[in-house]
Amino acid sequence: MLEIQTPSQLNLITDTDILALLRLCFEQLDSDMTISIFIAEPDDAVDTVDKLSGCPILSNCFGDCRFPDPDFSPAREVLEDHGTF
Repeated sequence: MLEIQTPSQLNLITDTDILALLRLCFEQLDSDMTISIFIAEPDDAVDTVDKLSGCPILSNCFGDCRFPDPDFSPAREVLEDHGTF
């Protein structure tokens, strides 16, 4: 999993679509802001993603509902579909 906090770390990203999106994000953000962008990679275990990001992705932090329960809703600030990611 990649954690991106500064524009200088964008060289770690090989996917051109993700790279373009994150370049745009950094252009639009106030340079004094502190951010962490986590990019899960195919070999990352769910437990690892949960631990490093601090955000449970397959369980609801407000109840006992877990994926794939039809009532499951993931904790998120933003969830977007960009076609390839």
